[in-house]
Formats: sequence, C-alpha cells, structure tokens
Amino acid sequence: MPLKWFRRRKQPDHAKPAPPGPYVFISYSRRSPDAEYVAHLATVLPADGVPLWYDQHIISGDRWEQEIRARVDGCAALLVVMSPNSEASPWVQLEVGRARYRRRPLRPVLIDGQPFERLADIQFEATQPGRAPSAALLARLRQDVADAMPPLTRSAKLIGAGFPTPNPNFVGREQLLLDLETNLYWGRSVAVEALQGTGGVGKTQLGRVSWIFDGGWDRPLLWLVVMI
Repeated sequence: MPLKWFRRRKQPDHAKPAPPGPYVFISYSRRSPDAEYVAHLATVLPADGVPLWYDQHIISGDRWEQEIRARVDGCAALLVVMSPNSEASPWVQLEVGRARYRRRPLRPVLIDGQPFERLADIQFEATQPGRAPSAALLARLRQDVADAMPPLTRSAKLIGAGFPTPNPNFVGREQLLLDLETNLYWGRSVAVEALQGTGGVGKTQLGRVSWIFDGGWDRPLLWLVVMI
C-alpha cells in the first residue's frame, strides 16, 4: 500500500439514533436506485417487526470512527443491499468486512447486477427496487433480532517490541487507515498487509496510531519493520 496524504475534515453528525433494543443494520450505496430501495425498506421492515438502523448521510472517516463501526458491532444482523453501486462503494466493503470480522449474520439482497464475489458462500435474495422483502427474509431477520448476541469482546495480543510512541501531530492519514482496516478484514483467517514508502514518511507511525493499537483489532498481530 503506497503512502498518500489526505486532510481530515470534521463532518456534521446527522445520524439517526439506534433503536433501544436489537436492530438490523442496512449497508447500502447512497446512489440511486439503492437509496430509494432502502427508503422503502425503512417503511416495510419496522412495520413487519424488524427494527433497523441505517445512515442516510454521506459517510466520512470521522463518522466511521465515531459511530458506524459501533453500530455494525452491535447489530443483530447486517442486511447488505447488493448492486454495482454498492460493490464499488468502499464504505459498504468496510461495513461488510467489519460485520464478518465481528461474526454478525449477513443477509444479502440483490437488487441489480451480480452478487458480490466475496459473499459467494452466503445465500442471497434477488429482488427489485420497490418490491417488499420475501416472507422468508422477514422471518429470518425477526429471528436474528430475537437471537441477537452482544458484540464479541476479546483482547488483542501484540507480537513485537520497540514501537514508537504516538505522535500527536501525525494527522491526515484517514484514507490510508481506512484502506488498512478494510484489507485486514477481508484477509480472512490470516491477513497480510504491507506499507511501503521512502524512509521517514511515517510508515511505522501510521501503524502505531492506527485503530489496531486503539482496541479496534482483537486478533494476534505480528508487525514487521523491514529495512532494505
């Protein structure tokens, strides 16, 4: 992963409050017709006994860090709306990867195009925008809510020594951190990720200040610094 720099900008928080109990998280693209289909689901699912949470606004790195990651962790199931739009969305890939990592049930619904190759091992429902979910899917979602488990809590084990202390002035690496997180999720049982760049640009510091060292990663981690 070559190093690139981005400026972080604070985004306003317009998220809907989560339901008081277990809920289904909807992962989708904000583009049309996906957004219209989700607006339809937002009417249909609660009326059929399925509490849900979804974010109607554009996601940013700050929004992911502040709330959406926790919403994925706490959901009873993740309903992913599959389409060419959502397959191209890095946020959908991040949400789905996080849900798999946290062992949240995935319930894919295909509204256009082909099912995600990464979800080929999961049964999906094919539908069209404007159509209500099938009775079977509604029953499965209601069961997911009834069987909801609390988020997993495990402790990370860091293998290695000599890591630098966090630099409070090391900022602006939002996209790199999100890419790193996504790639580690989709690495399945063993994930290998490399940061490359010239000396002194912040590769080791990037890893040190990432969410991995802040409790976001709870699998054994081997961090190697290779000098060539």
